[in-house]
Amino acid sequence: MVGYCIAAASVVVISGGWAAQTLQTFLGINIPWQVLAIIATAIVGVLVSRGISLSTTWAAIFFYFELILLVVGAVIMLVVNRGSISMAPFTIAAVTGGWKGIGLGFPLAIYLFIGWENSAMLAEETTNPRRNVPRALIVGTLSIGILYMFLSFATETAFHNDVKAITNSSLPFVDAFKASAAGILIIAYLAGVTSIFSSLIGLTNAQARILFSSAREGLLPPFFGKIHPQHRTPHAAMWTYIVVALVIVLGFGTFYNIDPVTLFGDTGTLGTIPVVVTYLLTNLALPVYMLRYHREDFNVFTHLIVPVVGTLLMLMPLWG
Repeated sequence: MVGYCIAAASVVVISGGWAAQTLQTFLGINIPWQVLAIIATAIVGVLVSRGISLSTTWAAIFFYFELILLVVGAVIMLVVNRGSISMAPFTIAAVTGGWKGIGLGFPLAIYLFIGWENSAMLAEETTNPRRNVPRALIVGTLSIGILYMFLSFATETAFHNDVKAITNSSLPFVDAFKASAAGILIIAYLAGVTSIFSSLIGLTNAQARILFSSAREGLLPPFFGKIHPQHRTPHAAMWTYIVVALVIVLGFGTFYNIDPVTLFGDTGTLGTIPVVVTYLLTNLALPVYMLRYHREDFNVFTHLIVPVVGTLLMLMPLWG
């Protein structure tokens, strides 16, 4: 829960930072990012506390809108910079520091996938969960992985594979798009806004239910297990989760005067570490669980070899 709250803080801070930058860039309006972060948090809090159907519908709308804009932007960058297309971004030799460089970047790579398990948290509220939850887990994770690689490849191509230029950019995708098609730069900013809202809705819906379930099982105080009398949502856990993330953001962003992009990177990395530990321990727990409770279904490859490999892979971001 601590890891997820810190990771959620990264989305909260960038919601305010990105909205402030968008308003300033296109409308010339200057509003403190902290104010916009509070507004975004309040909107998401109301949405998720009113029901899973309403909030996930809006999350899906925001996501697909973002998806279309990002893919269109990436295709434009590849077409404009087609002379720089190569397989260099996929080679280990192209990474600064080789495997050490990959290790250093791995925590942020894991951070990008945090929430892949969200659909499992919503199993109780899902139609035919035994069929639909595994589908969502597998299709969602693979699709997002492919999308990340495609967008990253387009971004690096737009930078003409110049590692130094990418490193000096605080917003590589936006800067790459600006250099390729400045006239329609608003596409990148709108995609950012909808992306942030869909992420904030999704993570609050799912991760707050961990807090709720823990209270329901007696692991945490009963307060977190309260259900809204009208909307039947775990509203106490939801508001606690998102408000704690907001407090982290306002505390460090205001008193330490950390800019939104830097604070996004800090909280994203720091929040990932306990989550990686959780993933690692879950891998180790799987064979024990299967042998103890479902020995007749135990499969050596699925329930032993795969989790062992997963555990070894999780050591990489921890070392990084």
